[in-house]
Amino acid sequence: MKSTYYSIPFRPIDIMQSRSVDKELHKSTLVENIDQHIRLLFVTAFGDLRYDHDYGSIVNDLDFSNERQSGHFERLIESSLKESIEKFESRLGHISIKVRFDRKGEMISQKTESYRMYIHVNLTGKIVMTNESFKSNFTVFFAPISE
Repeated sequence: MKSTYYSIPFRPIDIMQSRSVDKELHKSTLVENIDQHIRLLFVTAFGDLRYDHDYGSIVNDLDFSNERQSGHFERLIESSLKESIEKFESRLGHISIKVRFDRKGEMISQKTESYRMYIHVNLTGKIVMTNESFKSNFTVFFAPISE
């Protein structure tokens, strides 16, 4: 049985303006859908989902933390994301996550010495239904730092 997966972000306006739902909505493959869901888990703060306050990851809680000065910061994110994926993304198994915090950043203003910092995520696993290898690499803008 082939499943239909819809792309994130989901746009309700597409349903309202369409006569045929299947024709108008943006669809994705299983791999794309899992990847989109993992990214959504990563950027969602705990407590943001009204019906399940455990949905999300710790990333937003670490925004102003001093933890980012050590490898402990990366381990906190890896652990949180792995827990969330195991709980909320059952289509993926044998998960391995590596997080790297870009401590150098990118200068966005010389006048105020502001930097843009990034978190790089490398994730591998197996898709349970197909036993196919899964790989996702993404970079997320984390926080501006001013000195």
